[in-house]
Amino acid sequence: MNSTLLVLALAFCFTVDAARSPAALVIYIATIVLAVIAIEITVCAVARPRTERGLVSSPPVPPSSSLSSSYSSSISTSSGTNPQVFLSSRGPDTCKGLADFLYTRLNDVGIHAVRDNEDIGEGIKDASLESIRQSKISIPIISKNYTSSRSCLMKLAQMVECKEANNQFIVPIFYDISPPELKCQWGFIGQCFHEHEKQGVDHTDIAKWKRALRKIAGKKGYDLLTGNNGYQGALTEEVVGYILELWKKNDLYLPDGLVEIERPIQEVMIKLGVVYVNKKATGIDGEGVRVLGICGMPGVGKTTVAKIVYNKIHHLFQRCSFLSDITTTFESSGVEGLLEKLISDLQMKNCGGLITHDQCIEVMKKSFSEMKVLILLDDVQDFDHIRHLVGKISWFGPGSRILLTIRRKDVLCEYRGVADTFEVEPMRSCHALQLFCKQAFCEYPPEEEKNEYYHLSVDIINSFEGLPLSLRETASYLNNCGWDIEIWRETSDFSRKKLERKVKLAFEASYNSLDEYTRKIFLNIACFYNGMDWRILTCEWQANGYHPLRSIKILIDMCLIKIGENNKFWMHNQLRKYGKEIVGKHRRLYNHVDALSTLKGNESATDAKALCLTFDERRSECFRSGSFGHLSSVRFLRLDEATIEGSSQNVFPN
Repeated sequence: MNSTLLVLALAFCFTVDAARSPAALVIYIATIVLAVIAIEITVCAVARPRTERGLVSSPPVPPSSSLSSSYSSSISTSSGTNPQVFLSSRGPDTCKGLADFLYTRLNDVGIHAVRDNEDIGEGIKDASLESIRQSKISIPIISKNYTSSRSCLMKLAQMVECKEANNQFIVPIFYDISPPELKCQWGFIGQCFHEHEKQGVDHTDIAKWKRALRKIAGKKGYDLLTGNNGYQGALTEEVVGYILELWKKNDLYLPDGLVEIERPIQEVMIKLGVVYVNKKATGIDGEGVRVLGICGMPGVGKTTVAKIVYNKIHHLFQRCSFLSDITTTFESSGVEGLLEKLISDLQMKNCGGLITHDQCIEVMKKSFSEMKVLILLDDVQDFDHIRHLVGKISWFGPGSRILLTIRRKDVLCEYRGVADTFEVEPMRSCHALQLFCKQAFCEYPPEEEKNEYYHLSVDIINSFEGLPLSLRETASYLNNCGWDIEIWRETSDFSRKKLERKVKLAFEASYNSLDEYTRKIFLNIACFYNGMDWRILTCEWQANGYHPLRSIKILIDMCLIKIGENNKFWMHNQLRKYGKEIVGKHRRLYNHVDALSTLKGNESATDAKALCLTFDERRSECFRSGSFGHLSSVRFLRLDEATIEGSSQNVFPN
């Protein structure tokens, strides 16, 4: 309609003028025809569907819904979600170099990046503005010609606005120009702004662009001229690592409601040589490679401590990798899958083409010797696991750290000189109560019963002696049960006598790895000898054909026992419960009530193999009961609080 009116108006004007000069009529008619053709071509071009150019992201999907702004939305995404990083660059300068490297690597490591594929000319497309607003991080690659492009300057100003309004991140890269040049805006940059003024750009826009450049020049960024010796590949890896840290892509999952205890974290940092101030890791001390094994009894939280440390320090390393449940995976799938996962993590790309163990080892030897890496291996039981995965520290560059959670301290013996250990202790009562309450109470208990819930909570954590796995399992169960006080009372009684299922499974894995004689000594300590002088007991065990010194060392290395004050055995209460549950299945009576019943002739207990009584119980009860002939082959243990007063006998004395 508008085009038709325009043509009629032109025709009228030309006809009036043609009356004065007939020769001009032909020219006017030709002009009108050309105008009609041009208008029709323009209308067809506007109506024809076309692909939005200038913004690249793979693979494209239908445009997202529009934001509530004056700009329309037309952005392609690779995952149906908002972009995470927006890359801006002057096309001819970097689109086939640094911008392409960054775009490819970011998407390879799981960061959804979008970029401008080419300059858009005098304007800026709405999709670009919207993608800048949606992105959490913007990366302008500023070259000398960046300021000659109006669209680049518009996008830069938009980034600064988003930074100031929504605290978005800007990570500038200074390609072939220094920050002082951008701040002072002399030389070529000044000429570019002079050209924009000559072309009629509004002074308000120019002032906004100059301010944006000064803001960017004052930000911490990456200068290709002074860093990485000008190598764009090295700069790409450094920037990608920083973006991963900003997005916490390398953080390991930790359950909610944890109580972070600073003391063990600080001690681990010291052993790793990490500069740790105000709960933040700021640097690595020394150029050597360090290995640290985190040990402790089953269920004490070794993996949790290791993950917390890993999350705090991984940004200090060029590459990092976490391999979980090493022992189970090694036994079920072999070492090749673990090695491929390790190599893929450290190369930040899939290395599925590797097949044999030897091929993987060759890659490990050749690829990472100049790279500062962080590796966490979880649940290592045997040095073979370490040998096949991170066998030689020379495979890794200066400042690398290898962190392991281990079942036995002695698995690191072949790393003597570079390896250290840290033992995670059970939680103190105050921290245990804090953890239990965080997970058991989704809200405050009823006011009238608050005191009883508190006392029951204290009873429960006392029975667990600070073992986090027991605390979390029981707290989770009670949280699901709500405020049923009877269930709380039953649970308090249950926790004094029995173990939670997951706790029992954790203990079972360690117990099953023991040899036959070490198992027997473990059970004897759990049921009879906790608190006894180990030097006295070794004589009896040696007489019975055991190898007590070897077994005791194994149990200490596995953190199943300790030698406390006055050379006495100490075993955690939860482990003692586990031992007693086992011996109950093997006809050993550690409970004095059952033992007395057996001595008095209870036929249901005549197949017992061992009895445990205190001296006073034996004197006052047992030897007044008469004949013990039915127990002539039973092992009899007479104990008091300090010493062993008797040993194995074929018949009991009168």
